[in-house]
Amino acid sequence: MLIRELTCVVQVKSYVGELRDTGAVQDIGRAFEYYREKGTEPDMGLIVSTASTSTDVFDKAKSELQERTGKSVHLLIGKALTEFVLRFYRG
Repeated sequence: MLIRELTCVVQVKSYVGELRDTGAVQDIGRAFEYYREKGTEPDMGLIVSTASTSTDVFDKAKSELQERTGKSVHLLIGKALTEFVLRFYRG
């Protein structure tokens, strides 16, 4: 069996309503650079937020980061986050 290890950088942010602030995208970009400098090339990014939706400004910043780095950055927010937590919560 072939096992491949992947590095995913994660940012978790608490917002109410729309996710407007592009700080999480900038943080993911800095994390990509940090790991690259340490010799571990990150494979992807994940932004998790309590926001219900993202804005066009946020989505554009995320797309630009993906284009610049060639890495995928995923967003887990709103209903999708709720479903994820409920599916895997074992309390």
